[in-house]
Amino acid sequence: MSRLQTFFKRGISTLILWAIVIAIIASFNPALYLGVITVVVLLAVYEYGMLMKKAKVFCHTKFLWILAGAYSVAISGFYLYHMKQGDAVGLHLPTYIEWGFWMLLMIGAPLFSLRYPVKGVQSLLAISTTVLGFAYLPFLFHFLTRIIFVVPAQESVAIPGIWYLVWLIVVTKFTDVGAYVIGSLCGKDKMIPHISPGKTWQGCVGGVIIAVLLGVGLKLALGDKLDYLGAWPWVVGLSVILAILAIIGDLMESILKRSLEIKDSGKIIPGIGGVLDLIDSLCFTAPIMYAYLLWQIHS
Repeated sequence: MSRLQTFFKRGISTLILWAIVIAIIASFNPALYLGVITVVVLLAVYEYGMLMKKAKVFCHTKFLWILAGAYSVAISGFYLYHMKQGDAVGLHLPTYIEWGFWMLLMIGAPLFSLRYPVKGVQSLLAISTTVLGFAYLPFLFHFLTRIIFVVPAQESVAIPGIWYLVWLIVVTKFTDVGAYVIGSLCGKDKMIPHISPGKTWQGCVGGVIIAVLLGVGLKLALGDKLDYLGAWPWVVGLSVILAILAIIGDLMESILKRSLEIKDSGKIIPGIGGVLDLIDSLCFTAPIMYAYLLWQIHS
């Protein structure tokens, strides 16, 4: 496939994905948001397990998938219950859910390894890849869920956190889009060719600039819906930090794929790859966005 064909396919897929995202957000249905995030998490964990299987790397994939599903259901159930009670907005996820699932992971992964004889580093690999899969995907990606509900209620907005999630997705994903477009058009100097041969310094700088422009532009457009972003210097600074983290998140998946000698995590999205290729950057930007909002809310 030529570079132009790949560019065209990726462009069409991006437009379709944004249309779907806009339609989901425009529903203003928290239950739908939770359902979509859960489905994305499960698909990403499934892809992760398939990558490990194809590369013949030991991982307790079934245990990981079940744990990720239970974790997603527990989080969704917690917020859905409080939505019925009318106090979900501005609510923090309780520590017992987090620690409970981390303990299940840290106990369960070694227990599953007891089923097989120890052969070299196989048992250690199985435990390590299982823990990495949980930390990388359901744990980090569900910070999107936290962002939706962490922002205190406002009179004019039923679910104020959704606008911060929109802002995060725009800044994060347009870093990817900007880096890809500018890198394709005028990229010359390779950034880290031994990890990601296609990435250039020109593309990365272009991605950061586009992220800042869209971050500022969206803040102007939405106004007081994004009050907790703070003053303009904070908006610009946060945009830069998230753009850099988006690039690091993309490189993290590149390390994973290169280590396993696999080009794409899947083929579900033409021109882009799999679900992992789609959410890798969000897994790194969402926790920082959540921490920033907590700081702004309580400062």
